[in-house]
Order: sequence, then C-alpha cells, then structure tokens
Amino acid sequence: EITGITYAPSNENKCENVLAHVTVANGTPPYQISARYDSRKHGEKKVDGPDGLFLEFPRNTAGTRQIHVRQVNSYLTLGLISVPIISKLLGVNVEINYGATEATVVLIPEVTSGEPIGPFQFSIDDIVYQSSDTFLISASGNYTGYVIDKYGCKKTVEFTVDMDTHKSAPFFKIEITNPLRFVDQGYAG
Repeated sequence: EITGITYAPSNENKCENVLAHVTVANGTPPYQISARYDSRKHGEKKVDGPDGLFLEFPRNTAGTRQIHVRQVNSYLTLGLISVPIISKLLGVNVEINYGATEATVVLIPEVTSGEPIGPFQFSIDDIVYQSSDTFLISASGNYTGYVIDKYGCKKTVEFTVDMDTHKSAPFFKIEITNPLRFVDQGYAG
C-alpha cells in the first residue's frame, strides 16, 4: 500500500515542476509507477526499488492528479494517491519605506493558490540569504531582490533606493537658556 507522499525540487525546471515521491509498505520490487491526469495515464516508468518511486508533476495545473503504483511481477496494485496542486512562485513585489537615515525594503513573494511553498529565503543582490523578508538599506543605488521557495525556484525584482530625494528637511531647535542655571550651587571656593 502507498503510505505517504512528499515533494522535492525538480531536477530541471524548479519553477514549473516538483518531484512527487511516494512511499510504500508491504510491496515487492520491481514497481511500476504512473502519473494520471483526469483518470488517464500521463507517463509511467518501472523502478527497481522504493528510491525510484517518484514522478515529476507540474506545480499549478487543474484537474485530478494521481500517482498509481503496482508490483510488476504480480500486477498487484499497491495504491493510488492524489497529488494536490502545488503553489507556484510567479514573481516578487517590493515595498520601500523611507526613514531618516535608511530605507526599509520588504520583498513580497507573489504566489498562486495551492499547497504552500514556503519557507522562503530572501536576499539583496544574491549575496547572503535570510529567512526575513525585510532589509535596511542606507545607501542610494540600484538593487536586485531575490526570493527562493522551498523547491529552489528563484525569482527577482529590480528596484532603486534614492535616499537623497527622501531626506527630510533639517530641523533645528534653538532655545535661550539662563546661564545661571548651570552654576554649581555647591561650590564653596
């Protein structure tokens, strides 16, 4: 019987596809694994062991998607399991909020509906990746924001931080002070 299904990055097109791995119990290799879309076979392969029980599926397609597994020697069907629609990372939006000395930049993944594809990793200029979508930038310039989903799909957005046009006018407060206020009252000299 099929006991579970997990997903992993595709070998080729990480933004369009995922690998669906199934696990089986009480089966004897070799196996035949086939993909079905709306009850029709869409591809199959024979594998020598449980490590080969995976197929590549498009992330965001309509219709009924299933994996069918059977033993080759006995034609015994081990199971049929549904493959849900996996969300797809379409792109990245950027939000820039200017402060007095730095800009707060937030990278926002744009995704389709379906099974979650987070956690995401975020970077500015593809240098260091972090789990937070928020960055503080103090230097004006052109930047590229990167987002990677848990299946390895990478999308980018280009943006400009212009601190000079968003600097606030200088603010000075001048007070007239009483010079006697600063005299040390305890001085006996």
